[in-house]
Amino acid sequence: MTQHGPVLFRRRLRIRSKLENQFDKASGGGSSGDMWTDGLDTSPVDYADSSAPAIDMMGQISSDGYEWLEHGGSNWYRAPHSGQEWTRWG
Repeated sequence: MTQHGPVLFRRRLRIRSKLENQFDKASGGGSSGDMWTDGLDTSPVDYADSSAPAIDMMGQISSDGYEWLEHGGSNWYRAPHSGQEWTRWG
């Protein structure tokens, strides 16, 4: 058995520690939480948009090849005559 295992392990720990310290300094100092999610909006996403038009609502087919509908102050689109859920534009 070689003695390289423990030496390489300690070296990797030192490198990792140095990288984390450099990242911490570059991101403004102390770590206030998870370094991967600091500054990100991690609130849960509600994929069920309650303001979306009903599937059975009909829109106008445009020259771009999509069916368009204005609903709830937003524009919505889908493939024409597909009966699929509407997707909010913008």
